[in-house]
Amino acid sequence: MNKAYFSRRLHRLRRLRCLRRLRRLSFILIFALCAAGCIPYFNIPDEELRVTPFKTAYETGSVIDTAHDLEVNKQEKNGSLTRLSPGEFVLSPGILDFEGEHTITVIAEGLSGSYVVRVENLGASTPLVQAIPFKAAYQSGENVSKRDLAVYVRNLTTGEMEPAAPDRFKLIFEARLGFGEGVLGPLPSGITNPIEVTVKVPDYSSTAGARYNIWVDERPPPAARSLVVVPIRTTYAAGDVFDPQTDLLVYRNTTLGAMERISWNEITAVTMTAGGGVEEDAFGYVFTGAGNHKVKVRASGMETACSLWVYDDRLAGTGFEGALNLVYVDGSRGIMKRNAMGLWEVEVDQTARPGDPPKDGRVIYSFTPDGTNNTYLLGRRNDEEAALNITRTGELKFRQGAVWGVNRGFIPIESVEELRMIDTDLSTLAGRYELQAELDLLGGANVTVTPQTPLLEWKPIGRRPNPAGQNGAIFAFTGRFDGCNYQIRNMRITTGGGIIGLFGEGSPNSSGGSCVIRNVRIQGEIDASANPTGCNVIGGVMAQGSATIENCESRVNIIGPGGRYGGIVGWGQIIVIDCVNYGDVEAGGAAGGIAGEGYEIRGCKNQGNVTTTGDSAGGIVGSFFGTHLKSNYITILNCENTGVVTAQGDNAGGIAGFARWDSVTDVYIRIEGCKNTGAVTAVGSNAGGIGGFIGICDWDINDDWYIAACYNTGPVSAANYAGGIVGRGYYDWGTIFQSALRILACYSTGRVTSGGIFGALAGNVAVVDSDCFFDPTLSLGNSGAPVHNGGTICGSSMFGSSGSGGWKRFGVDGWPGQTGADDWWVTGTGAGNRYWKSLGNIGNGSPLTWSLPTLWWE
Repeated sequence: MNKAYFSRRLHRLRRLRCLRRLRRLSFILIFALCAAGCIPYFNIPDEELRVTPFKTAYETGSVIDTAHDLEVNKQEKNGSLTRLSPGEFVLSPGILDFEGEHTITVIAEGLSGSYVVRVENLGASTPLVQAIPFKAAYQSGENVSKRDLAVYVRNLTTGEMEPAAPDRFKLIFEARLGFGEGVLGPLPSGITNPIEVTVKVPDYSSTAGARYNIWVDERPPPAARSLVVVPIRTTYAAGDVFDPQTDLLVYRNTTLGAMERISWNEITAVTMTAGGGVEEDAFGYVFTGAGNHKVKVRASGMETACSLWVYDDRLAGTGFEGALNLVYVDGSRGIMKRNAMGLWEVEVDQTARPGDPPKDGRVIYSFTPDGTNNTYLLGRRNDEEAALNITRTGELKFRQGAVWGVNRGFIPIESVEELRMIDTDLSTLAGRYELQAELDLLGGANVTVTPQTPLLEWKPIGRRPNPAGQNGAIFAFTGRFDGCNYQIRNMRITTGGGIIGLFGEGSPNSSGGSCVIRNVRIQGEIDASANPTGCNVIGGVMAQGSATIENCESRVNIIGPGGRYGGIVGWGQIIVIDCVNYGDVEAGGAAGGIAGEGYEIRGCKNQGNVTTTGDSAGGIVGSFFGTHLKSNYITILNCENTGVVTAQGDNAGGIAGFARWDSVTDVYIRIEGCKNTGAVTAVGSNAGGIGGFIGICDWDINDDWYIAACYNTGPVSAANYAGGIVGRGYYDWGTIFQSALRILACYSTGRVTSGGIFGALAGNVAVVDSDCFFDPTLSLGNSGAPVHNGGTICGSSMFGSSGSGGWKRFGVDGWPGQTGADDWWVTGTGAGNRYWKSLGNIGNGSPLTWSLPTLWWE
């Protein structure tokens, strides 16, 4: 080969390399131009919905839970994904009312996506509709009546079998009768074969129904005797106890084919079988695992059966197969594994030595799924069942809520980590939760402080920047939380500022539904002393917002320099019902045993001591102030205080420290049916057994501002303006305005003392209605008068035997009270101003034999 050949070959190779480089550069250039939108005909992705189902198997009649059963994301044209909340998309169908595969269509913003779920009738022997005929033989010409049968329909919300009213179902007869659908007519003669009747419930399901036979003219042939059982409850949770007498209805057919209900003394046996297990006595049977449970009923030589479904095996959805490495509050370690029933329990204690005593009952601080770096707080004792939903990768997730049952859709909470997970994002803050075990929040003295077991500082649920970084917005709890009366212990908060409590802030949800917290039992301490300017609102259960708090109990001791501290709530448009506080509350501003600053409080009790280093302390509420109202009424109803109430400044009340409205307006304060037995002290001015300072700036007397049917037996003292019921009731704002306050059917036996103006019932209130009473042996001024040094009172009377001074003697000169609607001295049950249980027998003998009036709820 000559030199020219090699030269040509080299030239060709160089050309090829250049072409390849140009080709690569062109691809890069085209890609960049397309990404920048410079080439419009590039294949840009369309907008679409991406649906990820988390649950694809359901029982017949189930409703898909859009908040927890699936995730929907919208893919934008630029390829980014935006997650949609449950309120931003709809499903079709929503109710899964027949067996087989369902294609679920998701629709949002003109786009749609779909996925497939499987529906099975898990309680196959329990139909959705049952018809029990009480009459099966008719004469020709006779009409069939809907009253001749009982129809039971399974409630798709509660899972219970409920009786259906006649106007809810219709009867469909065989075509040979010539009746139209749902039309009842006279039965023709000459029919010898039984007629089939179909029962339909149109507003319930297009497919569910029941059938039974009737006979005309001739008696039906003797039928084989049989039983029919109707389960009142068709679904249960693991741990529920079965009671056949309340959970089942049993019917027996007669010789005419009709059904009659039989009594329990005719039933010889009721048994329960779970899966392929052993048949057991069903009385007191405890459900232990998910799936079908078969119930057999025997009576008079006959037997029948039905199926019940247990929806929660306490490990629903758990895919984790490894062990859990435990750390206890004392720093020791152990391992948790699943037992034969699939429940997590301690199997190995790595710190145990021969001869060591049993360590059952120790609190588990945290756990780490084997083979992962994920550590979660547990706060449960090691001799209790643990229900956890751990994925195969070791991630802790919420378990599914109940498909059926009273609390359908409530997500179960059984660990500290799950409780903290509620505060993850807007979706979780809007959820429905149910506490199913006692929890230790790991902030108490039982924790041995180590790097592995630090004292937990609780962060309130709600009221903090959203972790997704949505412009630093603040999000409140908008869902529902049922504590089911389980104790939550050792809550500790000493850091942070602003809004502090088990829950931070509550708010109605996007659909207008109320935020509700009920049946919570909380114990611990909140010490905001280290944050002199940051902690303004504190509540043991909830700090602030708009919510309903019901049947809760707080044993949280609260202390701090700020204002608006309450044993149950801090302040806001919050309705508090039937709550009890045992914790001490000390604030620099408004302090209350139930609420720092309140709105509506009913049926609540305080036993804790309440102190403010400033103004306004109350056994129930520290302050009511009109500018924070969402309606025209401020109400305290049927409440009681036994704690010591102290204001280092002004305004101390056994029930309310301070209540005022600053302008002429239709806003009313009502305190009804309340009592105080605790000592009330204002180092400054204005102390009262019921109210410290209660007033309105108004020239006119407003009949809707009143304290009615209340009493005080505790001692009351102030430097100035002290009264057995009210300390002071007007406000001096440049010009003295007369207060519009009525005191109706109240009494006080507490000793009242003051260095200045005081009175047996009121230190200084311009208007006090008649028919209030006091003990004449206490708090009397000159000549046995019921006031001293200018304390104002009108038309009131003494307890006792002396009628001097023109005052009636309670129980001697006749019972007090007006007639008609304004009569408050009447007994009853709290309705219609009837707040008294007994009026006692004061005056009917010596003071040693007296009995004081008591309230209806005592």
